[in-house]
Amino acid sequence: MGSENIRAGRKRNPKGFKRIMTSLIIPVFNGRKIITKEFISSIKEYSSSLDKVIIVDDGSNDGSSDIFKQIKCEIVRNNKNLGFATSVNIGLRKIKSKYVCILNQDCLIPNDWIANAESFLNKNKNAAAVSGLILDSLGNVDTAGHLLWSDWVCTERFSGMKVSKIKKPQEVFGLSATATTYRVSALLEAAVNQQVFDESFRMYLEDVDLNIRLRHLNWESWIIPGKEAMHQRGSSNARKELKVRRGGASNYLKIIFKNLSEKERMSASFFCAMSFFWGMLKDPLATTFNAGDDSRLEEWRKIIASRRRCSEEDISRWICGFRLNPWRTKG
Repeated sequence: MGSENIRAGRKRNPKGFKRIMTSLIIPVFNGRKIITKEFISSIKEYSSSLDKVIIVDDGSNDGSSDIFKQIKCEIVRNNKNLGFATSVNIGLRKIKSKYVCILNQDCLIPNDWIANAESFLNKNKNAAAVSGLILDSLGNVDTAGHLLWSDWVCTERFSGMKVSKIKKPQEVFGLSATATTYRVSALLEAAVNQQVFDESFRMYLEDVDLNIRLRHLNWESWIIPGKEAMHQRGSSNARKELKVRRGGASNYLKIIFKNLSEKERMSASFFCAMSFFWGMLKDPLATTFNAGDDSRLEEWRKIIASRRRCSEEDISRWICGFRLNPWRTKG
């Protein structure tokens, strides 16, 4: 992938800090004004207990990765911007741990976040992905997992709402990759052509695509109790760029084509058409009918379909209804 590796020196574990079987991957891009001192302090503390910490600098031009030089970690520098999906995949190829946490550069996690996730994964062998409740900078919910709608769009559960603490584990359709801990064996099983995240996505909806592939293989995703994480969304300005918005529209088409059976596509066709039309009205410049390389999409579709174990009926129980229904219950 054209990257440069740098290793920082090792430090001893702090007294009483239990070493755990999880690696941490943090993709960064032009994050000097986004990454906080609290974030660095948190990662420095984590670095002494985790199996491995990998920073993947995705072609930053502001020296973002230099911030991490004093932390025990491996720094990978991409020679150019390759996108979130590719950067995470690069990090995944460098780990040998049982679990891995993928963390955004603008999300601050409490010091027991990964240990709690690892404990849950140890006890629940069907769980592929685990996260706690993630709040925004105002203290409202940023995400509590994904909701799946009849047009196969996923939205953030309880987003923008005031929600009390999670009191018991809750199974959800899928999870945002903001600060999720994954079972590595599940990721490898869901990978296609050695890509866990589809690298053609670059950024946005790559986690939804992965969630569907994990569901196809009967893997579960869970939200668990514990201290909340804080997602500042300092990297979200990229969403305003036309090429990113158009890329998101293209990624939606990829999800439909690659992951849905013929029966599911027929059932969802009306709702997908409504969603596409609504998207055209809201953001006509971002509208696209191009889902990318047809031959590649067909190859992925065949691989995904050939190994699918979850029936259409089983996955349909996660569909909440019509997303564009103005009277639907929020959250």
